[in-house]
Formats: sequence, C-alpha cells, structure tokens
Amino acid sequence: MKATFERNYPRVGSVVVAAGYLLIHGNFDFISRDALTNLFTAMVSVAAIAVGFLATAQSILFSLESKRVTQFLKDAGSFKALVDYMMEAIHLSFALAAISAFALLIDPKAHRWWYPFGFAAWLFVLSYAGLGYYRVVSIFAAILRSPD
Repeated sequence: MKATFERNYPRVGSVVVAAGYLLIHGNFDFISRDALTNLFTAMVSVAAIAVGFLATAQSILFSLESKRVTQFLKDAGSFKALVDYMMEAIHLSFALAAISAFALLIDPKAHRWWYPFGFAAWLFVLSYAGLGYYRVVSIFAAILRSPD
C-alpha cells in the first residue's frame, strides 16, 4: 500500500489542485498581468534550478554505491524506482520551465475561452513537479540519514 501511495500521490495531488482551481475560481481576474509575468518568470528559474539540484542528487546517489543502504535498495528493487522518480522530477522540471516560458507570451487580458484550462494545466504541472520534488527529497533524506 505504501509503494502505491508513494508512486501516485504527486499525480493525484496535482489533479486535485487543477480541478480545484477550475471548480473554485477558473479565471485570471484575481491576478494582475505583472504578477503573472513575475510568477511565470520565477517558475522558469526555479524549474531550471530544480533540474540542477536533482541531477546533483542523482550523482550523489550513484556515488553512494558502496553504502549498505544503496545495496539494500538495489536488493529490494527500490533503487530503480528512486532513479525513475528522480528522472520523472527532472522531466517535470523541464516541462514546467517550458510551459512557464510559453505562458509569458500569452496576454491574460485577452480573455480567451481556453485560458482557465491552460492555467489549470500549468497548475497541474507545477503541483506535479512540486510533489515529485518532495517525494525525491524525502526518500533521499531517508537514505542519507541511514546509519551506514
């Protein structure tokens, strides 16, 4: 049960966030154009930094090859899952940066019918990436805390 939860909570949480936005608000009127521009610009930077962090964490994990906890993860079949989680978080970071950069080209005051859905999609990727980062960092912290 724990592995199923660990594997799926970033995706499920992201659906809840995006659907919640569409159900509760569903428009841009609560955010100024300048605030949206700053938000998307910041997300491009944060996502790029996250890629670097995750790649560094992955290289550290591979350098812990001789530690008993790493061998335990491999024997339990969890090492591949951790690497997959890291790669998923890296891919989500690239997607977040790309979507945020694209969103900088859109004028939110034009009030197109698809804007709420586009913003919900962006929130989905943002939430998915954030929860994916949290999943990787929490697993990685548990590995680093091991007494070995």
